[in-house]
Amino acid sequence: MKHLSLLTLVLLLACGDDGSMGSLELALAAEDTITDGLSPEGGDEAILDGWSVTFDEYVVAIGDVRLRYATDAALEASAPEILVVDLTTVPPAGLPAWSFPGLDAGRWEVFYRFASASEGTRHESVSEADFASMRDGGCTYLIRGSLDQPEGRSCPPASLATPPAGATPDADGCFANTSIAFDFCAAAETSLGPCESEDGPTGVAIPTRAAIM
Repeated sequence: MKHLSLLTLVLLLACGDDGSMGSLELALAAEDTITDGLSPEGGDEAILDGWSVTFDEYVVAIGDVRLRYATDAALEASAPEILVVDLTTVPPAGLPAWSFPGLDAGRWEVFYRFASASEGTRHESVSEADFASMRDGGCTYLIRGSLDQPEGRSCPPASLATPPAGATPDADGCFANTSIAFDFCAAAETSLGPCESEDGPTGVAIPTRAAIM
């Protein structure tokens, strides 16, 4: 699933006498489209009408990570914490967030949730006011930013039109508008898993010998 790009798997082995156990640490990482925004040129996620998008804040409530042993569904591990964090501030190497010590060697499937902020704990990257707003609204995401286009125009219905000062609508009701700010607080709770990378099997493997992967 593409959302796995939000989770960086860091495998830290702490082997027992027979080398059959290890620990898994999950770090949160942001996609480039969040940190760098969206541009009109190139790539599958380019905007085709000349607008670019910049995200000033991209806050999400994420967590409740569960692991399930691939060959024995009864064998599970969980980290129930929900973290409310601004992905635009996450370092490139990722933000360590959830740990699973003492896992049996083998392959583990990974599941997690985008949750309501009311279930979560505020990360220092999120202001208390924004966290309160998300919690009170039951929001999963708080996304703020702007759309920009040097030759941008707005063509809203006449009843909703609020042209900037000095802007004169044309015959079609359109007016020059080169920058449009947006502010969304959205409830979109979602459960994901089992997760997989784009070029590999689902889950993550705990090897049987001491190593760092």
